[in-house]
Amino acid sequence: MHLAKRTSALAAVVGIAAAATGCTSGAVEPSAATPSGAPSSSATPTPVTTEQAAPGIQAEELPDGYYVVDGGNAAVLGRSGEGCEGLPGLEPRSNESPEGIGGYWYSELRDLGPIDHATGAVTVGEDGQPAAYVAAEGDTMYGIARRFCIDYPGYLGQLNGIRRGDGSADLFTLPQDLYPGDTINLDPYTIATVGDQQGLVFDRAIDYRIPEQR
Repeated sequence: MHLAKRTSALAAVVGIAAAATGCTSGAVEPSAATPSGAPSSSATPTPVTTEQAAPGIQAEELPDGYYVVDGGNAAVLGRSGEGCEGLPGLEPRSNESPEGIGGYWYSELRDLGPIDHATGAVTVGEDGQPAAYVAAEGDTMYGIARRFCIDYPGYLGQLNGIRRGDGSADLFTLPQDLYPGDTINLDPYTIATVGDQQGLVFDRAIDYRIPEQR
């Protein structure tokens, strides 16, 4: 399976990094927003460089297509999907990082613009990142995930686990109902304050870690 291949590849990278750094443990381990009808910037980011990475895994030690994340403590494959090149993958890990969402390493999203099943309006935060999305007729949660280069649908589910849905999402399924006009949160720091479903706002209990909320 795809996940098994990525996990195997990452394990090999972790072994390389551990040998290079002398580690033997084996553990390597958006705020006010401005509506915009146009997609947010699609400029391709530059992979993390050795100078940017903290002590630990160094970018120069990694095979092509891998990125350093979590301050040099982990490495992930690049994100999949046409138009999403140059972004670190939203690779699932542990649930311990205070900046992670349920074990996903957060990294930036990219708005590909209107696509099939995702033609609604985007709200962009002050940092230029997609912050929220208003669903249009014919949209699906999976279409929205593709539009914003979210390669693990469960990440979008967890971004919206409190105010819509059922408070949970697994790796590959996204069981949330979607209605035209629904607001979908895209910012890891507004999980508790942005989002609604058919005009209703829920307050679901969640069993995964989220960052401090705004």
